[in-house]
Amino acid sequence: MAKAGGQKAGGQIALRFTITGDEMTLMRVQALETKVQKRVLTPALRAAAKIIQAQAKANVRSRSGVTKQSIQVRAGKRSRKFPNRVTVNVITAKGWFRGPAFYAGFTERGWKAGSRKSYSFGGVLKHRLGFRWINQRIPVKGQRWLARASEAKHAEAQAIIHRLVLEGIEKEARTSGK
Repeated sequence: MAKAGGQKAGGQIALRFTITGDEMTLMRVQALETKVQKRVLTPALRAAAKIIQAQAKANVRSRSGVTKQSIQVRAGKRSRKFPNRVTVNVITAKGWFRGPAFYAGFTERGWKAGSRKSYSFGGVLKHRLGFRWINQRIPVKGQRWLARASEAKHAEAQAIIHRLVLEGIEKEARTSGK
């Protein structure tokens, strides 16, 4: 079965799925070449991400609908360090804190309200130079609409990944003649 876990990476919430538990599936995937592994895993991860995307669109509150329209499934960056890694992300169209739906990142993760810097003169807070920067910002919790979507559709995404990986392996085996 596939195991999933949320992760904050590079300003994105990424879902990490690892195939565990089913020894035969794991052995079959590892027996494939790297290109074939990616050809099998990418559609499976994409289908699972589409389910999470649909739930995220249902979870998000948006007056104008810009945030709902901007939630997309995107391929992740490739890595020379980990050439076997296949990533698929559910993010806003231009990325977090960018584009017309820049505020979606704030509603997902939260923010701090108030002035960034304030001064305090005298009393306990006085610094040797006569002033001190004080952080008086109030934290506002995020709505976590994407995190809640990934938690809600976790089991369904696991089942789809497992089924599609097995189907992809069978298809590759038929086409290669093994």
